[in-house]
Amino acid sequence: MNKASTAVAITLLGYSSLSHSASLMNLDMTVGSDSGSFSFSSVEDLINQFESNNINDTFPSYVDDVTFVDSAVDYRSLPMVMTFQTNSTTLEFSIPELNISETFDGQGDRDEAIDQLEDYLKGKDSDTANRINRKLVELSPSSPIAGNPAAMMNVMVDSAFDAGVGFDRVQGNVAASELSDENRIGIGIDYANYDQAGQSTDNWNLPLKYTWADENGQNLTINLPLSYTDTEGSETYKARLGITYQYPVNDNWLLTPVVEYGVAASEDLYDGAQMVSGAVTSMYTFDPVPVAGEEISISLGNMAGYYKTLPLEVSDYEVDPEITNQVTKNGILVDTLVEMFAAYPLNVQYILTDSRYFGDDVYSDNFNEIGFSIRPAHTSSDFLALTVLYIASPSSEDISGFKANMFYSF
Repeated sequence: MNKASTAVAITLLGYSSLSHSASLMNLDMTVGSDSGSFSFSSVEDLINQFESNNINDTFPSYVDDVTFVDSAVDYRSLPMVMTFQTNSTTLEFSIPELNISETFDGQGDRDEAIDQLEDYLKGKDSDTANRINRKLVELSPSSPIAGNPAAMMNVMVDSAFDAGVGFDRVQGNVAASELSDENRIGIGIDYANYDQAGQSTDNWNLPLKYTWADENGQNLTINLPLSYTDTEGSETYKARLGITYQYPVNDNWLLTPVVEYGVAASEDLYDGAQMVSGAVTSMYTFDPVPVAGEEISISLGNMAGYYKTLPLEVSDYEVDPEITNQVTKNGILVDTLVEMFAAYPLNVQYILTDSRYFGDDVYSDNFNEIGFSIRPAHTSSDFLALTVLYIASPSSEDISGFKANMFYSF
């Protein structure tokens, strides 16, 4: 690539990052003496823009295999440069951030060179896709793997913490709880909306649980949640299988080990991973104390976990991001009894949590939550619970949002 074209590309890329802040993938393209800017929600659509017929539709002066083409790509916050020199069918491709520089010889056909690039980005016969996706976990606020509230790793962390302190487990203090030996089914729906560096993310989750209960509070639960995420039109699907075991150490202290397997895949982003985790959540509930004529219980929730990605092959792309993190999540929970309606007393729990990620670099490694949960009080029978949380990231101030969960246990 000559110096002039590189300078043009870098200048255009600086403009792109400012002019398309909400889009996941942006392209500034110079074709001959003309130029244009484009935004995309899928890698395939981005690549297709370089096909000869699509360039010609946008730039009528374009002559296939002849006209100079220089492009700066904002690839989910990772800069890329793509160039066809005049009278050349060889595509020059570079990622300065990763010191990657490649050429794809179309042997007389630029579309053939573009097809080679697409296979390259899908991980075929190269490690580039893995290097790109590892870097995107660090740079992109919308990685489906880690670094934001909707990512697979973050969702699994929340799941492990909730297994030990959520309203679908036996309430602590155990001595004051109405323990049941009835097996239970749990089903619910979660909705979350996050603003991630100007990119809007909607996340839907369907939690499904079955619990084998013990009258001593030793419960075994199988979790099978399914999730769908939409970030500026880019879709990601997630599925998980988890096993939790709730063990009361004494009347005040609950331990909950959790093992989980998950898979997240986005054909739009050529990204995803399998993931495995192991975690232990502890909840210690102090004896209730009277405050203004009402009893209030304070609980401390603490979780430590290990999370690791595994290779994933979906459709015709292969990725192995190799991300490993150790995570802690700590919180304080205050349980109160609200008797607004005497016949239907409610248990209201106020929640404050802090999550921290240690290990491989991620876009955001610290999250805080504040919110509340509501459910019928003094019951181990069928119940409906509602949880609402506001989420923010002290380490990345451009991430915030909320999530709401409605859960029915019967």
